[in-house]
Amino acid sequence: MRTTLKDVAKEAGISFTLVSKYLSHNPDARMRQETKRRIDEAVKKLNYRPSAIARSLKNGRTKTIGLVISNLRNPYFSLFADYTLREVKAAGYQLLISLCDYGRKEEQKSLCSLIERQCDGILYCEQMFPDTTDATSFPIVLIEQKSDHFLYAKSSSADALKEAVAFLASRGTRDLFAIYSEYCDWNDVVRDECRRNGIDLNTQTTVPDRSAREEILRDICRRAPSAILSHGWQTTVQLLRLIRTEFPDYKPEIVTNYHFYHPAFSDERVVGAIRSDLPDLVRKTVRLLLDKLEGKRAESLELPTRFHPIATLPPDNTEFFC
Repeated sequence: MRTTLKDVAKEAGISFTLVSKYLSHNPDARMRQETKRRIDEAVKKLNYRPSAIARSLKNGRTKTIGLVISNLRNPYFSLFADYTLREVKAAGYQLLISLCDYGRKEEQKSLCSLIERQCDGILYCEQMFPDTTDATSFPIVLIEQKSDHFLYAKSSSADALKEAVAFLASRGTRDLFAIYSEYCDWNDVVRDECRRNGIDLNTQTTVPDRSAREEILRDICRRAPSAILSHGWQTTVQLLRLIRTEFPDYKPEIVTNYHFYHPAFSDERVVGAIRSDLPDLVRKTVRLLLDKLEGKRAESLELPTRFHPIATLPPDNTEFFC
């Protein structure tokens, strides 16, 4: 059985109230050194460990942060969770992860589960969060999506996209095919920049299902645009594999975005990348939530990404694919 505070008091022969004040470092706990020694000896003998649950009930804080996230087999999500775990731990909190399948219903179940477990705050790393919900009074930070009702932290790629389109134009690109994920917000910027640089633009939204996405990419390869802008790193990797196996003579100039480097990006077809600093995003997102919990000023964040020609990409230290 777990040793309780009452057991310590009985072993030390001292009142429960005095033992409680001493072990909680209550400034009102005035006692002789002999009394302190007896309590310390009883704690050691009984191997007493304070109850985190009891402390949280008393303080109204559990020192836990919740994370709603899906599919940790996806390298992006698993890396995001790893960085978050480290940042939360460094701040003296524990991380409680609630996995969800794709879909609003499953995501809401994961969110409610963390709220019921009394997490102090929640990081929401999914895309189907509704703007109106009973959770608006709960400390939540949304990741990579805007909201009028919640704090959020997201990448902002407008300037990087302008540089990417200008870079392709300088290399003679006259037709560009942009491939976006469902929740990508790049289209308006890319359309305006292509118009400004005299580039014909076609766009296509991809889907999560890998087989269906491959058919979309196969159709794009048949149309053979001279340049491709890919929003998702997984889409880029799948596209490159498809080209090598089925369209080896097709050599489009590809610009991708990424949060960590993938060996496939060494393909000569990849000429540039829009780079998001994932560790920085996680660090600032966790800090934003903690500021909210600590009553400090907290404002939503939009963190700029950067465009790099492939030859000037900075070193990547994630070692994720080693």
